[in-house]
Amino acid sequence: MDSHAPRRLVLDRPITFITGKGGVGKSSVAAALGLQGAALGKRILVAELGTDGHLARVFAQKLGHKPVQVAPGLDAANFVVSEGLVATLSSFVPFERVVRTIVQNRILKMFIETAPSISEAVLLDAVASYRSKYDHIIVELPASGHALTLLQVPDMLRRMVKRGPVAKKADEIEAAILMPDVAQIVLVALPEALPVQETIELATKLQAVSKLRIAAVLLNQTMSPLVQGSERAMLEKLTADPKAEQLRRHLQHMLDAARRDDKALIELRAKLDVPIYLLPYIMAAESPRDILGPIQAALAS
Repeated sequence: MDSHAPRRLVLDRPITFITGKGGVGKSSVAAALGLQGAALGKRILVAELGTDGHLARVFAQKLGHKPVQVAPGLDAANFVVSEGLVATLSSFVPFERVVRTIVQNRILKMFIETAPSISEAVLLDAVASYRSKYDHIIVELPASGHALTLLQVPDMLRRMVKRGPVAKKADEIEAAILMPDVAQIVLVALPEALPVQETIELATKLQAVSKLRIAAVLLNQTMSPLVQGSERAMLEKLTADPKAEQLRRHLQHMLDAARRDDKALIELRAKLDVPIYLLPYIMAAESPRDILGPIQAALAS
């Protein structure tokens, strides 16, 4: 069933992965979901994985590898490979001095950061390390293709190394944050042709390679919540008035956007058997954080 907002979506699993095409508003949605979870009395961590600081801009606060409080009940972090290496390697080598020697070695560090799946495993291990410290963790994954790679990291590691500490680490990461009873995926899309098509393709690929369920698609920046059925009839009448040209153009834009939303919903519903929730178009905001209020209000309705 569709609705305007998933009030308790973030509480369905301890881990929620957020992904979608670049530029659809993943950071804002992840932040708003975190605020909504905190408003429901839960201890929440919102984390991005080695990106260029989208969450920091949304919260207007510097974020690093160690979580910091950004709102009551809500912490945020930007997990990066360079900082996570020490913690991950310490699980293999029980001597911190040796670990730090490895991390400070330029050649070894370059190998670890560029070897297939190793850097991604370090980032996922950082998420897993905080699993017991929060009620729920919301992870903003990179855009579509890289997100697919990250969610397959344990399987990729086990194919590379059949047994030993690396295979054991892959099992630990999977058990902590990548099992169906632990984690879920939320996709974010815009009501435009390309993002909708890419969302459908991403969902199909995720269902083929991941054990996790897609809990919902959040269709961001939609006009439909602002233009309900009865209001549409009134707008249709007003747009026919030739005496108010400027108003007519404004109202026509709203109607066109609402029809665009309808088209996106029809296509998503036809191709995906998952709930689809609408988030409102934010008409104006002085700062990135200002858009969180309207999104959170929509999530709470």
